[in-house]
Amino acid sequence: MHPLGDTMKHVRLVARMTKATGTDVVAAYDDEKISSEDWAEIIQRCRHCTWTDQCEAWLDAHETAEGAPKPCLNRTKFEEIKAAATD
Repeated sequence: MHPLGDTMKHVRLVARMTKATGTDVVAAYDDEKISSEDWAEIIQRCRHCTWTDQCEAWLDAHETAEGAPKPCLNRTKFEEIKAAATD
């Protein structure tokens, strides 16, 4: 099994990815579309990822993007959050 990555590193990666993809997790939390448990699961999922180095490079190359890249373990969750924001 892949060892978990550093928590704070992955918090920063998630923050960068949500910013790049226009996924407003703060608004989603404020609107009760996600819970603190959901947020913790997003970070944990990121910590399990084996694509971290490539993720950092992708983020460096993409200030904005339609969505997270395919290898992102949170891609579907970010899409769900964005879709819920339009409900």
